Amino acid sequence: MRTEHRSEMETDGTVWTVDASVVEGRVTAEVMGVARTDGVIGLQLRIDGTQAHLAMIEQVVHDLQTALFGAASTHPPGTGRIDAIRQQLPRAYQPWSEDEEQRLLERWDAGESIALIAQALERGAGAVRSRLIRLGRIKQAG
Repeated sequence: MRTEHRSEMETDGTVWTVDASVVEGRVTAEVMGVARTDGVIGLQLRIDGTQAHLAMIEQVVHDLQTALFGAASTHPPGTGRIDAIRQQLPRAYQPWSEDEEQRLLERWDAGESIALIAQALERGAGAVRSRLIRLGRIKQAG
């Protein structure tokens, strides 16, 4: 059995994308945080393991947040802003469909700007840039 998850969200100017799957108990996941303004990758995490590896990462993040800030957050960052953002960008933070990716690539290959593609796909420019990086059409900075 195969289970897949794709999501995207934006907090504080960083576009976060998650691609994950579980096949026969094996977890494969990639989390990437890309700055909306310049496309620089601030965080990239790849996991190839079991559910226990995910639990360990959750504990590491919790411990780090507690050590640095005194307490771990009780809710995901930026969740209060998602509805407001979706008023402007209805597809924001939604998983990318194969059809959307195809339209993205067709527009990019035709020379359309990231801003125009983002508008057409009802997503943020950072989300479009991040997806183009993931699809190998543009190189990540650095």
